[in-house]
Amino acid sequence: MTVARIDDLGERLQRERVRRFVGRAAELEIFAEHLVTGGPEHTPAVLWVYGPGGVGKSSLLAAYARRARAAGRRVAEIAGGADPAAVRAALVDALGFAGPGLTRADRPVVLLDAVEHWPVGEDWLREELLPALPAQSLAVVAHRRPPGHRWLADPGWRQLLRMLPLDDLEPAAVGALLAAEGLPQRHLPAVMRLTFGHPLAVALCVEELRRADAGQIPASLAEVPALIDGLLSAVVDRPPGGAHRIALQASAHAGITTEAVLRAAMPDVPPTEVSQLWDWLRELSVVEETPTGLRPLPLARSLIDADLRRRDPEGYALLHQRLRGHLVEQVRRSAGHPAAAHQALRELLFLARPLLGDTTSRCEANSRPARATRVGPSDVQDVVDLLGRLRGGAAARTAGWWLDRYRESFRVVRDEAGGLIGVGARLPLHLVRSEDLAADPAAARMLRYVEQHAPARPGEQVLAWRFLIGGRDDADRQRGVAEVFRGWHLEDILLRSPAAWEFVTVDGGSRSWSALLQSWDFAEILGDDRPAGREITYAHDWRRVGVAAWLERTAARELGERIDDEPVAHVATLPYEDFAGSVKQALRDLHQPSALLRNPLLGSGIARARRRADPEVSPDRVLRGLVSDAAQVLKEDPRNQHLYRVLDRTYLRPAASQEKAAELLDLPFTTFRRYRDRAVASVSDWLWELDVDSGVRSA
Repeated sequence: MTVARIDDLGERLQRERVRRFVGRAAELEIFAEHLVTGGPEHTPAVLWVYGPGGVGKSSLLAAYARRARAAGRRVAEIAGGADPAAVRAALVDALGFAGPGLTRADRPVVLLDAVEHWPVGEDWLREELLPALPAQSLAVVAHRRPPGHRWLADPGWRQLLRMLPLDDLEPAAVGALLAAEGLPQRHLPAVMRLTFGHPLAVALCVEELRRADAGQIPASLAEVPALIDGLLSAVVDRPPGGAHRIALQASAHAGITTEAVLRAAMPDVPPTEVSQLWDWLRELSVVEETPTGLRPLPLARSLIDADLRRRDPEGYALLHQRLRGHLVEQVRRSAGHPAAAHQALRELLFLARPLLGDTTSRCEANSRPARATRVGPSDVQDVVDLLGRLRGGAAARTAGWWLDRYRESFRVVRDEAGGLIGVGARLPLHLVRSEDLAADPAAARMLRYVEQHAPARPGEQVLAWRFLIGGRDDADRQRGVAEVFRGWHLEDILLRSPAAWEFVTVDGGSRSWSALLQSWDFAEILGDDRPAGREITYAHDWRRVGVAAWLERTAARELGERIDDEPVAHVATLPYEDFAGSVKQALRDLHQPSALLRNPLLGSGIARARRRADPEVSPDRVLRGLVSDAAQVLKEDPRNQHLYRVLDRTYLRPAASQEKAAELLDLPFTTFRRYRDRAVASVSDWLWELDVDSGVRSA
């Protein structure tokens, strides 16, 4: 009779761990190579595996142990926290030796995990423990940080030591883990967005999926506080003090952290202490150093930022405002220094990433950032050809027309090899001629919109951003090109002389462009007048919301605050003729509240602003107050007091009839009517100027 073998619990645990170990093929192959070769004539003798907490170092060492035992090697596994005596005892217990003396055939494998927690530090490991191992040993050290400079300064260790950085899992490996857990692959994009492939985060996310109703994954870490707590303690080193915590939080919120960024985030901390905090940050396992500054690893950034927002919303908003103000000032101070301005603009866009629905940014990428350059004569045909391929012949012809007249308004983006990958233009519509509008119906529609809603006055700029495209063969390249043009646009807003209207035309299929423009107070326009096709045009009237107010509003949106009123281009819905007609009707109905409630002026910017400033005032009284203010302006101008008297007896304190009013003022009726029309026109003009200059939100 055959007796079925019953596994003990340890064997079941081992099987489950093996089944869920995914990825790390390159690291396993490197270990296998040294496992087969070995010996003193082969190097290295020590593999140094490093990475932040939870990235899978212990799991990898467990896999190494299985491979070594399967190859017949003697294995010693020693966890962190041990003192020298305990480490030596573990080696004796596992390998049966207390120093040199094993035969070459034994070729032991020594796995030292979580060495950062060893109380004796790296010096004892480097100077005493590892040199005492048999020459044919293969040692693996797992640490949160790469080996210190003393290892690399030693010519012997430089030869015998190999570093293996352990990164987050690739999507394929995360997909394999989901399959091992019996979860559908449709969750993979959301899991990667939430965890960045960090193994511990993926494991906890899997458990959250199992608990969640209908297997719905959280939209963000903020929705699962327990997940934040569990990961923070495992991934991020605990700050030793309050200033260190603030520095860590600032580094998580900023795109790139320099000492200047820390000074902006911590204005009350002395500069010398800021320098010390920056040095502390650069030593953290979750922070990497780049040529431009420090940045946390993506998951650590997400965890620290979500934790601050949860525990201190006001402090989070203050940090955001300080960093944003610092970067805006950096852009303004960097005029004439393209590299510095470009870096500040990238980081401003990084702060705006919630508006794009992005969890990452090009600030996280290691690639060299692309830049926009002016179009030279030799570039013109390339630009036309690219537009022809991506937007068709009509767009190419239109671009060719503008290139002949305003080539300086175009910018191009090229890849590392010099190939053209993006095109954009900022056209000065206030300077165009009638033949330009005939060649470009879209530009004509924009100027028609200006005339219908709030005409530009002499000397005011009307700008149009057109032909904003990037190559469609690579998603990351498209995002890079889009960021370049957004940075150019943002720089233009911050540095140029004041503009009246600004239009931006983008591909209708670009959700990130549309989301950003709407959050930047640009409203979709043209409506039914928009031509068939995929392009959408957005507009902003800078006389209604100037740059200062715009910065406040966009900062609030970046923090998730709701702005009550709709985008600005929808506010000025009355062309001047209709606006003036509504003013005239308001004068006629000045003493009829129910009629005033139907007046279109209640939708104007000035009326909306008055109503927001004092919500207790009824709408009819708001209109009456606006008319009275305009009349008062006439009254206070000695040159127009005769017009005020006519306005007063006609509308403010009306006589029984206009004929009676003319009689009371001792004016011929024809003169009375002429004065009346001039007075009404003056009131309309004053209210129109107020509406245009101040509007919903004065700059």
